[in-house]
Amino acid sequence: MFELWRLRRARSKLQRQHRRETAKLREEKASHEDFESLEFSLWSDMKEYDYEIETTLSRLTIEEAERYDVALPARMEDGMWMRTQIGPSEFVYWLSSQGRSHVRTLIHEEKARRFEARTRWVTGLIFPLLAALVGIIAAHSRDWWPSCATSPNHPLLLALPGRVLEL
Repeated sequence: MFELWRLRRARSKLQRQHRRETAKLREEKASHEDFESLEFSLWSDMKEYDYEIETTLSRLTIEEAERYDVALPARMEDGMWMRTQIGPSEFVYWLSSQGRSHVRTLIHEEKARRFEARTRWVTGLIFPLLAALVGIIAAHSRDWWPSCATSPNHPLLLALPGRVLEL
């Protein structure tokens, strides 16, 4: 995650630097070719950062999919993968934004399924056992209850609804 933050920060730093250089060229009243050269250099540098950001997002999504044992889309599915040629017959593949969205949906469904399986144990087994344990403790602690509290003339019992208080 830090790597992604670093790339985005470097990209925004490049944009700020470009704005400063553009303002400087305007002050100097530079030629149209100088502006085009600056735009082209920004575009090529931004393209490199965008490529790095896309591949990093793809790698992080793929790692999370592997952690949750989620199937990745096939490489032949349209729009799911992007590729770059690095050699005569070698390609680098990464998930497109549509592919990342699809895989994130599958990851979310798997997380929800696992959470539901865990909560089924809590609601189906632990809560009933806890209720039984509280009942057993309450039944045994009845012997420790003060006997004066069970007499009909105890002040606490006189204040119960439906009883008339006599002073």
